[in-house]
Amino acid sequence: MKGSREAALTLHALPAADRSWVLERLEPVERRLVQSHLDELAALGIPPDPSLLDEAVSKASTTASPRAVISQASVFMMRSLLAEEPPGVIARLLALGEWRWADELVRELAPQCRQKVQALRGQASGPRSQLDEWLLDELERRIRAALPETAEPAAPIAASPWWARLGLGRARR
Repeated sequence: MKGSREAALTLHALPAADRSWVLERLEPVERRLVQSHLDELAALGIPPDPSLLDEAVSKASTTASPRAVISQASVFMMRSLLAEEPPGVIARLLALGEWRWADELVRELAPQCRQKVQALRGQASGPRSQLDEWLLDELERRIRAALPETAEPAAPIAASPWWARLGLGRARR
């Protein structure tokens, strides 16, 4: 519910044509929910203010935790960042969170690597260590370094599945 409200606030700040374009690409249930929030904003007389959007996105992207940054990465980015890592590192990273890209990444690994990762994945659970925190921090650093200079990791609104499907996962400035 919170994500749909944030989405509506974001869409409210967009020009009407862009707002319509995004709404047309939502699933019907998602569209109705977001549209109801947009209607509420209009009924309350809240003007669209892109500067508020920029401020919210900027604040959210600079305070995003390593987990949020990693969660919002694409499978393409993760595949390229982890391509040279050994299966043990990949398995441990997969065990450190419920990443939306994890299953697809594993399917795309070379068969021999995939088998090793799957075998190690079950063994990789356990209490988090300082090494785990370092792995997450390092992966976040690599993700941020791979993004274009002007792009920041997606704001929390982009974490909702429908927003990600639109390919709008990066904040725009």
